[in-house]
This record gives sequence, structure tokens and C-alpha cells, in this order.
Amino acid sequence: MIHSFNDDFRFSDTPAAYELVIRACKAELPDCIGLKRASHAEDKAGVDFWAHMPDGSRIGIDLKLRRKDYGAQYGKPLDCVVELDCAGSHGWLNKAGGAELILFAASDTGRYFMVAANELRAAVITGLPRWIAAGKVHELETTSKWDKGQDGRQWQSKAVAIGSDLIQRQIQALNSCAADYQTPL
Repeated sequence: MIHSFNDDFRFSDTPAAYELVIRACKAELPDCIGLKRASHAEDKAGVDFWAHMPDGSRIGIDLKLRRKDYGAQYGKPLDCVVELDCAGSHGWLNKAGGAELILFAASDTGRYFMVAANELRAAVITGLPRWIAAGKVHELETTSKWDKGQDGRQWQSKAVAIGSDLIQRQIQALNSCAADYQTPL
């Protein structure tokens, strides 16, 4: 199956997607005073939305929206699809810059998981080999293309679907290790 990049982009730019981001920000960033869609250039750099804070700062959010929540009907945690390789180069997980927060969400159930990008990166890098060996993640390969009227280019991506619970547990374990190595003042 070939995915249309443009269709996927338009899907994440709907009023329903915006409402889902607002709901997640209200719950996860209670001090947030406003939300704004990022510019096209900012989007290309990995920021889909800006959450504005009372002190004037803003927090970049990268929305990873899926149409279907495959685990919901089985009572499983939300799957987080993490791109490891895109067109032969690092996927978004391993690229510098971008958003401070990653918001994984499913449009059909409204479930979401918001995580700091640096914590997600550390959790996946340290946990992925063990998760793959234990059969806890689902490896995916997709082909995407630009719509007609553009260059028609196609590219392949490799990703893994990881349960949000695995990511949370790995972050907690890493934070616990870091706390163990902190020296009291």
C-alpha cells in the first residue's frame, strides 16, 4: 500500500485534529494559555503546533496522528509509531531540532500519549533492542508518495509501533537510574 503524504498531512490539519491537540494540552500542560498552528517552515522543521505559556515562552509539539487505534478494542495501550529510517536517512526520532513534545494520538478513539522528545529518544534507543527481541514491538515498512502536480517521488520508511506503556516504563527506569547517580550537594 502506498500512502499519500499530502492526504496524511491534510488529515492532521483538520478541526478534529486541532480539538484533540487542545484537549491533550489542557490535560498535560495545564498552564498553557493558547495554541497556534506552526508555520509551513516550522512544520518542515518538526513542529506542528506551539503551546503558549504564561511567561511568554512557547513549547513545540509534533503531532503523530493515526486514523485507527488498533489496540483500543483489545484493551491495549496506545501504539506509538516511531519512524527510524526515512528514504535511507534517519527518521524523525534521530533528527536534531524539532519539537520539545511529541503527541501520539488516534483520531477514532481520541486516545493520546504526550511525551518529551528527548525522553522518547532515550527510551527508544535504550529499550528497542530488548523490545524487538521479546516481540513487544511491531516493525513497519511503508511507501509514501507526493500527490500529482508535485514531483511524484516515492520513498520508503521503516518504523516501529511501540506501546505507550513500554515507553513510559523505560523513561521511568532511565529517570530512576539518573536519580541514583546524582550526588547530593
